[in-house]
Amino acid sequence: MMKKAEILDKIELRQSTVKDFLMCPLMFKYRHIDKLKPSSRHPAALHGSALHAVIYMMHMEGWYLDFEKMYEKSFHHYEFDKPGEAHIPVYWRGDRKHELELFTRNAVEILAGYQSFSENRNAIALFSECPFRVNIGGYRFTGTIDQVRKHPNGKIELLDFKSSKQRPHPASLQNDWQLNLYTYALRFGEIEVDGQWVRPSILADSSNIYFLRAHEIRKRTTVNGKAGDEKGDPMLRTRKSLQDLRHFRKETLALLKVMLKDWHFPNTNGCLICSFKEQCLSRQTSVSTSLTSKAQSRLRELELAN
Repeated sequence: MMKKAEILDKIELRQSTVKDFLMCPLMFKYRHIDKLKPSSRHPAALHGSALHAVIYMMHMEGWYLDFEKMYEKSFHHYEFDKPGEAHIPVYWRGDRKHELELFTRNAVEILAGYQSFSENRNAIALFSECPFRVNIGGYRFTGTIDQVRKHPNGKIELLDFKSSKQRPHPASLQNDWQLNLYTYALRFGEIEVDGQWVRPSILADSSNIYFLRAHEIRKRTTVNGKAGDEKGDPMLRTRKSLQDLRHFRKETLALLKVMLKDWHFPNTNGCLICSFKEQCLSRQTSVSTSLTSKAQSRLRELELAN
């Protein structure tokens, strides 16, 4: 059994690490404690990363980019050049060229919608894709904040971009651990800007999930909307008070008590998209073999087996 200090020595407390634990504690063990390499990467994850990269460039370099060209360049980087991941194959269900064309078409549609959304054009991005670090109860958490923006009316909003197909439910925002961590870090932590760590000490007027797929265009008229319209408002807003952040701190420390115990159980809700299925299945096989071996040993002792 590993002790708490041994587990802490192996893992890095990033937002992605905790998200992995919340998705499946056994997958968290495989990836972050055992340091096993995933069998594959899903192209949808690369799609999201490439969208983030182009949005960043849009705010930094100007609104009139060649979306298709910039997206393809970014996707290529995450597929073939990203350090630490480029050697892991991408799982394409069918023909790579055809699937990439579909992703590119979807990206151009989303990025065009993002570009034309007046809130995006009128806001000033104070921080974009910025690394952060923050201490919570003596533990150092790190990660990257997608964006912090200031509107003409002076309000400051924190944004977490989401490119998943499922629109987040508004009720989930209050308990979204990653969004709460970003908000906590912006208020109590440090952000890296141009190689320097600065302490913004900003309590955002709202902490938002920006649902990128809301910019997709409806292909036909349904009860949800007309053909040719976007799928909805991309901005899902919630307000985090100092009391909320204190509550988040307590919840995080309670979560760590569970994370840092050496018992990790599977969560079958994520099996379809998990890249550690082979290890998980072999674990079941090895347990079965072990039990069989013990049974055979006992039978031999009783002279009931050869």
